[in-house]
Amino acid sequence: MKTIENIALLIFLIAGLSGCKKLVNQPVPKLLENDPFKSTIVESQFYSVQLDEPSVISGNEGTRIVIMDGSLLDESGHAATGSVDVELSEAYSLSDLLLSNLTTTSNGELLETDGMIYINFRQDGKELRINPDKPIYIEMPTYKKKEGMQVYSGVRDEEGNMNW
Repeated sequence: MKTIENIALLIFLIAGLSGCKKLVNQPVPKLLENDPFKSTIVESQFYSVQLDEPSVISGNEGTRIVIMDGSLLDESGHAATGSVDVELSEAYSLSDLLLSNLTTTSNGELLETDGMIYINFRQDGKELRINPDKPIYIEMPTYKKKEGMQVYSGVRDEEGNMNW
């Protein structure tokens, strides 16, 4: 279980065993237009939640996301209210990781992963970001808890390569 305090929206998360990169809270696309893995990348699941009450999203592969009142901010930095659309992609199996080209390296350094997710929050077509003072909560399924696991944010390049 991890509390995510300052993650990038529109990112993949990776739990790794080595040094943690700084996590940012700005939009990063899931795919770029010419990504060669566009047809095989893990599919997204879509949800709609109301922000005026605590919401729990349970992904098909076991990811749980808890969103509390005030956890999401609009582009002006104000707490978002009302209905929000959530996009979630879960990559836990080796085949999902390979077909999505979700490599486990950070600036050339090898990482170990228990899985990766992508999350995006939108309201009225505009992207929201996570409030660092009232973060969302994310649980990722694991068969065996490993000490030292950390959260990484990733950026995908034009060739579909990931750097965490």
